[in-house]
Parts: sequence; structure tokens; C-alpha cells
Amino acid sequence: MTVADPELLEICRRLVAFDTVSTASNVACAEYLADLLDGAGWQVRLHRDHALGADKASLVAWAGPPVERGLVLSGHMDVVPHADQPGWTRDPLALDTDGDRIYGRGVADMKAFLAQCIVVACELDRSRLERPLVLVFTCDEEAGCLGAARLAPHLRRLLGELPLPGECLIGEPTGFEVLIAHKGHVRLTVRIDGRGGHSSRPDLGANAIAAMAEAAAELNLLEQDLLGRTTPEGRLLFPEFPAAAINLGMISGGTADNMIADRCELTIGLRPLPGDDPELLVREVELRMSEAVRRRFPAAVLTLVEREVTPSMSSPPDGRLAQTLAELTGCRHLRGAPFATDGGQLESAGIRSVICGPGELEQAHRPNESLPISHLRRGTQLIREVVARLCC
Repeated sequence: MTVADPELLEICRRLVAFDTVSTASNVACAEYLADLLDGAGWQVRLHRDHALGADKASLVAWAGPPVERGLVLSGHMDVVPHADQPGWTRDPLALDTDGDRIYGRGVADMKAFLAQCIVVACELDRSRLERPLVLVFTCDEEAGCLGAARLAPHLRRLLGELPLPGECLIGEPTGFEVLIAHKGHVRLTVRIDGRGGHSSRPDLGANAIAAMAEAAAELNLLEQDLLGRTTPEGRLLFPEFPAAAINLGMISGGTADNMIADRCELTIGLRPLPGDDPELLVREVELRMSEAVRRRFPAAVLTLVEREVTPSMSSPPDGRLAQTLAELTGCRHLRGAPFATDGGQLESAGIRSVICGPGELEQAHRPNESLPISHLRRGTQLIREVVARLCC
């Protein structure tokens, strides 16, 4: 493999070999990264917990003086599943190459970025730091940014006397485009309880599946209403779809084709814009769906049974980090990302994030996930330059 830095490639290889799907433990991966940083003289803490049926750890490491205006470099260690994903022609957990790209689960999303951060951290002359540099590597991002949500309330304590930095570079795969915002994500599950019976007498029952169809159709109308409420900022950040998006994700219900379905569940994904109140959107969804059910199926009852909120993120385009990245990458139009990141949870702790990293978004989560070798070189140099400008 012809890359500029064999150490970088070796760290990538080791990281890909850790099977860090969100339902498995990532502790071995976190400990490997912690050992590298500890050996290079960094202060390192592991925030350990248990979630999604496995032991987990997020890593926080830092160097530099305890002063304000520091910088965070952040990425996640977990990856999406690969074992049952069709289309793989390579071993997902063995780094491979064809000379132009490297292959393996997580190389784009986002283990190559973690490796780049480690290389820069280990080669850094820490005595030159005038402001602190902090690494935050999380778990369970792919499961709804849950690891960052669990870590964020503890960051100030973990850093001790070090002031919490105000800005963060999140190295998600953007092809080095600079993104300053993203929508949130709300996962809702709603249930309709109807009245069962023999399918030959629909007049005696209330079909929960049919009622859910009415409720789902109302959500299509609501999405069109939301498009009519767009703002100039929303159109600038998210020109493809400048409103909260509504996705009907999963549905289940019924028992047999000759029985009136007495229950149906629908899982919905909502993507509110920065500045939107997720709870207001949830209430509007629940109200519109309930009214649609009552109009046609008064005996049926709709209940909201589960919600999971990943917050949105928005950072000022004139911030130090955003402007530095724009200058270094040549990216002139700072817009929003179409996906959610840990940035929303970090924002709740007082850290404003900018998203920019190696790899193409279309490679994330797909079989034979890959990253251009040229992005390995460019990404490492970009981190070096950002750290030099903002911390040295």
C-alpha cells in the first residue's frame, strides 16, 4: 500500500479489525487508542458504562495549558452492522486496498479520521500548545448519538481544571466540505389499538391497520404544511429539503387475513431543523394523527409509546474553526449536513461543532466501504494545520 505514513495505515488496520458494531462492546478499541495516547504523554480518561447489552467506553484525552478557547477533535468508534449486509466481496474487518482506495467497515465512517487524530496527537510537540487540544472519541453514535448523550454531562468533570473548549471539529465523511449545522432526529413509535373480530363483519370492529393508514396519510399532509413554513436560514442550510422531514420507517400489525387487526404500530423518523422545538413537532404529529383516526375510526385509540431524540446542531459561520476550515479547504458555501452527528449532544454541553472530514458520505454504511488513499494524506495534513492555527 503506497501511503505517506505507515503508522497511520497500521492504526487504520487495527481500528478496522475491532468489531465495534453498536450492539457489541467497544472497550478493547477504546483501550487501544488510550494506550497510544498515554504512551505519547497525553492525559487520558475512559468514561465507561453499559448500554445496548454490552460494556462501552468513550475516550477523552487532552494536552496543553488550562486556558480558554481550546479545540476538540471528535469522532465515533462504533460502526453499523456488516455481518448480514449483502454485497460484501471483502472481509469487512480486514483492511484491504486496490492501490487507490482502502476498504473495510468504518474506514469512511469514521475510523480513518480517528487514526489521523492519533497520528497528529502523537507527533505533536505539546510544549508548543498555547491553548488546549482535546480528543473526544465516543461510542454508540450510530445508535442515535447515545454515547455522546451519556458522556456530555461528565465532560467538565473529566477534564478537571481544563476549561471546556468552545469549538469542535467532527470528522464525519464530507469529502472535506465544511458543514456548520445538521437537523436533529426524533424516533417515534405510535400504536393504534382497534377492535378485533371476524373479517366478515367489519362493522363490528375497528381495523387498526386501516386506522394507521389514515394517520400515515395525514403525516404526508403535515410534511407539505411544514414545507410551507420554511425560513431563509433553513433554505440556505438545507436547500434540498429546507423543512422538517417525516419518514414512515417501519410498520407491523394484525394476526391473520381473516381477522380484523386489533393493533398496529408505526415507527416514524422526524428530522427537525436547528431552532425547531422537537417536542412541539412531536405534539403536532400526535395531534394530527389522532384527529385523522378519530374522524374515520372513533373506536380506535392512538398512543405514543416510544420517543428517542437526537438534537440538531448549528454553529456560527464566522466562528474561528469554521473560517479556518473554509480557508484551508477552499469551501466557500458553509451549509448544513444531511445527517445527524454527536455535535448536537456536544452543543448541549456548550461546545459548537463544525463537520469536515475525509471520505465520501455515499461510502458510509455500504458494503465494501472505502476511502481514497489520497484522503488519508490530505486529512492528516488538514488536522495538523487546524491545530497549528487554533492551538499553537
